[in-house]
Amino acid sequence: MPRRTSPEDLAALTPTQWLVLTLLIEKPSYGYETAARYDRRFGSFLPASRTLIYNALDRLYEEGLAEPRQPVLPPAHGTRRKPMRVTYAATPEAARAHQGWLTGPIKADRWHREMLARVASAHLHGPTLTQQTLDRYAHYAQLHQQRIQQLAEQQAAGGPQDLRALMTNQLLAEQQAATQAHIAWAKAARHAVEESADDQ
Repeated sequence: MPRRTSPEDLAALTPTQWLVLTLLIEKPSYGYETAARYDRRFGSFLPASRTLIYNALDRLYEEGLAEPRQPVLPPAHGTRRKPMRVTYAATPEAARAHQGWLTGPIKADRWHREMLARVASAHLHGPTLTQQTLDRYAHYAQLHQQRIQQLAEQQAAGGPQDLRALMTNQLLAEQQAATQAHIAWAKAARHAVEESADDQ
């Protein structure tokens, strides 16, 4: 039975659960279909097992963001019937909650996963919010890069360069390069969205 969803409940939803909601807002679908759509759209950067997708549908139902629709019983073949498929659809509150998630705060320790999920689903609310979400992605990447730079400076001032220090330096350098790539990607994606919006 769905309960009244609080802001705390919404804040506790995972990126995977929000992406499943994205799919339901686009069009109602049953569990297996939702899992297949998720894998095609988001599986390359935020993979999720079928079990995780089914659990997400259950959680969205509990939060009042998804509702089951009356399943259609397939025609009987002999004496057996195929299992009924329950189709889930987004509730009227879902789009508002989804937009609130896109613009809401992000925990610094999981910014990358959160921002990837938000960028992947921002299109539901138009190009302006998509561009704003990409700007936030670049902003969080820049903040992360600053933290890496501070750690690198602390490491350099820490004394002799033993094996552990050299390994830490290498990891920090790799993170810095990856974060710079995130920033460049966000800027390029924003430009592409901007051009696409201008063409329409």
